[in-house]
Amino acid sequence: MDKQEIKMLPAKPLAELHKMKKDGREKLHGLQLDLAAGKVKNRTALRELRKDLARIETAITLQRRSAQAPLRKKSTT
Repeated sequence: MDKQEIKMLPAKPLAELHKMKKDGREKLHGLQLDLAAGKVKNRTALRELRKDLARIETAITLQRRSAQAPLRKKSTT
């Protein structure tokens, strides 16, 4: 995921982010299996994929929080 894609994550619809998350998790699982089998020597791809999944998860959380923010009431205590 390049810098431009990272900047556009919060603007993407929630459904698309969930699809990206699912696809990324499937790809990560495949890479982990390949690594265990000795087919993959490049561990940096795993690390980058995990970071991308964390970025997607953060964008999902931010969208959920922004959707819930108007529903919260401030306490006057």
